[in-house]
Amino acid sequence: MDNGTLEIGSNFYCNKNCFISCSEGIRIGSDNLWGWNVSIRDSDGHTIIHNGTEKASSAPVEIGDHVWIASYADILKGVHISNNSVIAYRSCVTKSVPCDNVLVAGCPAKIVQDDIDWHN
Repeated sequence: MDNGTLEIGSNFYCNKNCFISCSEGIRIGSDNLWGWNVSIRDSDGHTIIHNGTEKASSAPVEIGDHVWIASYADILKGVHISNNSVIAYRSCVTKSVPCDNVLVAGCPAKIVQDDIDWHN
């Protein structure tokens, strides 16, 4: 798909070498802060066939409001990140983050702390 839609809210800051690959749709809320080398992709960039059936190779990405994504984090297709969340350094987010105010870390990323807030 080559008709992707990228929406970016107000007060967005992205440090050096960030990469956004938008084939289907990516929505980034307001008040986002991203570190170095963050990568957001809504597509695998290729098709995988399992037992003769094509698997979905793209799905929209949505990043909520007031989200801090630390350096070297990867956000993959189909992920929704809720508001007021923090994605830790070098995390790979492969599944949605359904709760607000959480710290997500790891590869694959998971919620490691709840009831958090942040400011810069």
